[in-house]
Amino acid sequence: MLKRAIIITLAVLAFVAISFFVYRLIFPEKALVLASLEGVVEIESGGVWIPLKPGDKIYANSRIRSKDNSVAMIQMGEDSFIKVESGSELLLQEVSGDRIRAKLEEGKLSAALKEGVVPSVQVEAGGSETIIESKGGEFAVAADPKGSLTVAATRGELSLAGQKGVTQMTPGEVAMAAPDKQMVKSEVSRNVFLEVNWPWPSAVRTNKREVLVTGSTAVGAQVTINGVKTSTDFNGNFVSLVPLQEGRNVIIVTSVGILGDRKEAISPEIMVDTTLPEIEIKTRDLWE
Repeated sequence: MLKRAIIITLAVLAFVAISFFVYRLIFPEKALVLASLEGVVEIESGGVWIPLKPGDKIYANSRIRSKDNSVAMIQMGEDSFIKVESGSELLLQEVSGDRIRAKLEEGKLSAALKEGVVPSVQVEAGGSETIIESKGGEFAVAADPKGSLTVAATRGELSLAGQKGVTQMTPGEVAMAAPDKQMVKSEVSRNVFLEVNWPWPSAVRTNKREVLVTGSTAVGAQVTINGVKTSTDFNGNFVSLVPLQEGRNVIIVTSVGILGDRKEAISPEIMVDTTLPEIEIKTRDLWE
């Protein structure tokens, strides 16, 4: 009796395997293709990150990431691409004949879609419940782990679906949303601004090993200070306690706008000497 049950079970498993194989021959699993890359781009497999190379296929439920100073170009069809920017992580949730759906968990992506080639592209960003959808056009999305997102439309129309309904965007508009804020739309700018409040007006000597740097930039821009990502609030303001090393220090603040425009600010030189008596850097006058 047991032998018969084993034979039946094996037969059923063999039938299922053969059926699946035949199904995949007739209806192959759809995938996107990594068209090109710069730097290091990886895909997660069994909890391990494996480097990708041009020509590799990316299937649904795949998570990919581009390391710092790395970019991935993913082809979705004829003349249709998604660009995963430096320091970004993307979960490809669905690839079908009806739509391509992805979640930008952190970082930034831009998309250029040929109308009529890709039926629908949907992008969910960060912890936000907003879903961006395009059926042909160009747009950019930036997200942070806190749930804020910024979307810019440069060609074609976009729809943003959230808890408060659907918002339509036209070329030249930028929108920003956060979990506890109402979505705000404005005109997109290709010239990002950056203002930094240095805590000293000129070169200075101190025994402090860190300093507070504040400033503001365009809404949705990504800010790094000495190469380290720094969060911005809903209005583009940022505050960061920057570590200093013994000797000469220069702080470089970089802001990259939603469309890729870039602005940089360099601090006056600060000399750190921990053998000096404590010196207070007064900042009150700078704020008045």
